Amino acid sequence: MDPRRVSKPLFAGALALSLSGCGLYALGGFFGGATPLSTSGSEPALRAFTLSGTVRVPENLTAQGDLATLPPLSISKPFETVAMIAELDPRAPYRLLSVGPQEPEMSWTPDGLLRNGLVMLIDPSTGLTVLSVRTDAQGRYQGRAVAPAAGKGGFILQTLFKNARGETVGILAAPVGAQVLTTETKQKGVDVTAGSTLLTFSSLLMSESFNDITLSEGFAGIKSVRLSRLIRELDNDETGKASQVLDRGVPVIEAPNFDVLLGNLATSSAVLTYEVKKASQQAAGGAIASNEAEVSLHAAVMNQLLSHLFRIGQQASASSNLFQDAASALDLDAIKKKADEILKAIPPDSVPPLPPAPTPTPGNIGIEFQ
Repeated sequence: MDPRRVSKPLFAGALALSLSGCGLYALGGFFGGATPLSTSGSEPALRAFTLSGTVRVPENLTAQGDLATLPPLSISKPFETVAMIAELDPRAPYRLLSVGPQEPEMSWTPDGLLRNGLVMLIDPSTGLTVLSVRTDAQGRYQGRAVAPAAGKGGFILQTLFKNARGETVGILAAPVGAQVLTTETKQKGVDVTAGSTLLTFSSLLMSESFNDITLSEGFAGIKSVRLSRLIRELDNDETGKASQVLDRGVPVIEAPNFDVLLGNLATSSAVLTYEVKKASQQAAGGAIASNEAEVSLHAAVMNQLLSHLFRIGQQASASSNLFQDAASALDLDAIKKKADEILKAIPPDSVPPLPPAPTPTPGNIGIEFQ
């Protein structure tokens, strides 16, 4: 038996994912019949796109009380602990546990929508924040940003939850693949949820861009070309549909606070990352030839796997092992073909090698080693 197999089902209940959830509700997809941008589309005005959506916490988290009175976040660096799960070389067996001017005060509605929350769009290739906007009284935000010169960019959308003392009590994020290649891809709807945070964490693990991440400070300042390249190839439509399933997971809907929630999401993202890495090697037929090829394969696997997650999630039972079931349905030939298409658009030697793997640190954020 694969030592990474989870020793208890990923689902508990009709659609109760025991590995955490993931939800970008309505990321703008790519629709047929769109009008391509002209060759002058490299101009910033033509590369601008509108981003809108909501920030929503699991409703169960609102039972903690008013956001303004919550204690500061205590979980800080979960990735050093869970990173080993995402590696392909043998590891110890494990089992998952359920585990300036004064800013306006944030608050949340009983159904989890965040009011007066600061939403930031971060370019991980530079670490710069390219957009900052606050949610309104209905929990919605809207802003405009500009994609890179090629019309394709990978971004991270994040919200840091603050109490009345300005302390960070939680964080949610979403990966945003901004491909402004037609007139109909200039509107992108992105909801930031617990589920979308899982996908962000998995992207970090795949690119091993987490060494300098402290959750209480967010993703601003991160610099990773690999992460940007990966996220920009994610199909926003498939991401959104799969996220609706993943956001209903038990570790999301039963997490009593942000610390437990984020620990669960980090653990789940490591299991998802492992499946993506394993399928990437299988599609390549062995060793992957280059850093660029690796990013291309990861993106191709992720997009197809998200499609299967949505399909399988619609009829999943309590005995379903969701990530593994989705991975078993992958079409490796189609993945290789798509990865080759992505690779053609990446200049040679433009993706740096992975950094040295971190030394795992024991912790209690969702893994029990046996």
